Amino acid sequence: MKKSKFLNGLGAKLALAIVALSTAMFTSCEKENIQFEVTPVNATLYITPVVFTPNGENVTSLATITFSDGGNGTYEGTSIEAKTVTVSASYNGMSGQTTVTTPAVQTAHSYATAAPIFLSYDSNSFSTEAVEVSAPEIIQGSAQYTYDNESDYYLNVPVKYTQKIGTKVDSYTIYGSDVNGAIKAEIEKYNNQSEEEVSKSCYVGAHSRLIAYIDTETVTKAYKVVLKSRADETVLATFNVTETKTVLSERTSGDNQIPGHGHAPAGHGHGHGDDANAGGGIIIAD
Repeated sequence: MKKSKFLNGLGAKLALAIVALSTAMFTSCEKENIQFEVTPVNATLYITPVVFTPNGENVTSLATITFSDGGNGTYEGTSIEAKTVTVSASYNGMSGQTTVTTPAVQTAHSYATAAPIFLSYDSNSFSTEAVEVSAPEIIQGSAQYTYDNESDYYLNVPVKYTQKIGTKVDSYTIYGSDVNGAIKAEIEKYNNQSEEEVSKSCYVGAHSRLIAYIDTETVTKAYKVVLKSRADETVLATFNVTETKTVLSERTSGDNQIPGHGHAPAGHGHGHGDDANAGGGIIIAD
C-alpha cells in the first residue's frame, strides 16, 4: 500500500505532535481547569520641567519645583485621565510657572511632555537702597510776585505759586534680563513728581514793597536694587534720581522800598488786624 505524502518526513512528525498536544489538553481539561493570568501594561505620563534664569542659565537641578496636583511629574496607572497641571519653580529670589495640559493616556500607552519655566524676579525678593547723596543744589528763581503796601500798617499778604515736589528717575541700568518687568516697575516708583498750587503768608511793612522769590531745591541720589535672598549682595540694577522741591525763597522780603516812595520811619508801623504779633503803630512827631 502506498503511503500518503502528508505523513512523509517532517510533515508526519508535525502532524503527530499536534495530535498528541490536542489529546493531552483535552485529557487534562477533564481533570482540572486551565487558567491563564494576564497582567496588563500600565499607562504612563511624564511632565518634565526645565527651568531657566533670565539670562538663559539652566538651573533645573537647583530649583525648587512643585506641581499643583501634588505630584512629582510622573504618573502611572491602568489608564490616566486628561490633566491640567501648573508647574511652579523658584530659585535664588526668582520664580516662575507654566501650565501644562495633557491628554488622556490609555492602557499600554505612554505620553511625555516638557514644561519649560522661565524665572523672573519678584518685587518682594529685592529691596531698593540709596547709596549716594549729593549736596543739595538751590536754583534761584527770579521775582515771582510783588506787592506794594502804601498804607501806614504792616500787612500779611498771601503769596500763591505753583509748587513742584517729588522725584524723577534720570537714568537707570538693569543688569541681566527683567522678564516680568518687576525691576523696572520698582524703579518707576521714583517717577512721582507732582505740582500743586500753594499759598504762603508773607509780611509786608508799612509803605514797603514785598518781593517774593520762588527757588527750586534739588538733590541727586544714586540708588541700587539689591537681591534680598542671598548672603552675598547681588545688585540687579542701579539708577539715579533727582528730588525736586520748589520753595518760597529766603530772599523774599517785605521791607523793600517802593520806587518813588519813602519808607515809614524805621522801627515803626501800625499794627493791623487781629494778628497778636502786630507791630507798634507809626509815630509822627508834633
